[in-house]
Amino acid sequence: MSFVGDVLLDSWPISFVYDRIRAKQGWDGVYAYPFKKIKPSLEGVVFCNCEGPLTNQKPKPFADKDERSYFSVNPRFAKSLKQAGFDVVSLSNNHIKDCGTEGVLESVRSVASVRIEPVGAGANNQEARRPAFLERDGLKIAFLSYDLVNPKSVWADAQTPGAAHADAAGVSTDVTAARKNADIVVVNFHWGIEYRSDWDHPPPDASRVKIAHAAIDAGAQLVVGEHSHTVEKIEIYKHGLIAYGLGNFMFGAATREGHPESMILKARVNSQGLISYQVVPVLISPHKTRYQTVPLDGEAKAVFIRKLEKLSGLKNIGDSTLQPAASVPSTVTPTAVTITKTRSGI
Repeated sequence: MSFVGDVLLDSWPISFVYDRIRAKQGWDGVYAYPFKKIKPSLEGVVFCNCEGPLTNQKPKPFADKDERSYFSVNPRFAKSLKQAGFDVVSLSNNHIKDCGTEGVLESVRSVASVRIEPVGAGANNQEARRPAFLERDGLKIAFLSYDLVNPKSVWADAQTPGAAHADAAGVSTDVTAARKNADIVVVNFHWGIEYRSDWDHPPPDASRVKIAHAAIDAGAQLVVGEHSHTVEKIEIYKHGLIAYGLGNFMFGAATREGHPESMILKARVNSQGLISYQVVPVLISPHKTRYQTVPLDGEAKAVFIRKLEKLSGLKNIGDSTLQPAASVPSTVTPTAVTITKTRSGI
């Protein structure tokens, strides 16, 4: 499985790049461009957060929004996600309602229309909290996704479309229910504080640790998060792994170098749970790569790994042999599922 953070494919800074590509290669060239050089690294079941509604609706200001940015992603860019190999896309974030309730519903339809599983948004909170199920190589995997940041008006309620939201008790209930119908449960949180640059942020606060641990305690094997726009610590907790911040993966609104590097989190699982994991550093600098995500290599890759290992208190997270998670039971055998360049890996 491969997990990445925030993806924003359509915004005015990147539009100038797209215009030049479209003039020579048409829309197919535009769809392929953002992930063309990183696609081989996206293996197994692939997950991201779509930072912004996929809709033809226009932005609609609302009173409790605490920032100036409103995003609107042309729904045609669902094809870009499909071409890159994404299987599950979270819509649970603080921007999903930037174009109103119809923008939320159109986003769900846009993702589903290209046969990607949407998760974390819906016509009401019950629908938004419904897990997405995906079966691969005989394993059934459930995905849950929640928005935990303001504005609260983006959260779905009993009658209103929006993003999924729940407290620790609610997440535990959802995980327990999903676990009855799945071998593996993955929980995604859009949470934390946005940081202006990498590596200068404090550890996750107590509220995030509490809800992440609650998800693992209820039976989830993986918890992945984003929103801070920067990479945060990785924690091994009991039988599971928590990646508090996956950073940006492709952010078309970026105009500065505050977050030039990010990562792919790879995890191997079988019916007994998590086998092993690996961090793959990537370069996302808009100035160096022109909004195209590429593998990070050489000394820059080594420095990234050392910084994340220090931040996390872990070792060998970048080892290509996929180091086993420290608390994974020894009864788990790594031969059940393999990650390959084909779509058959988990």
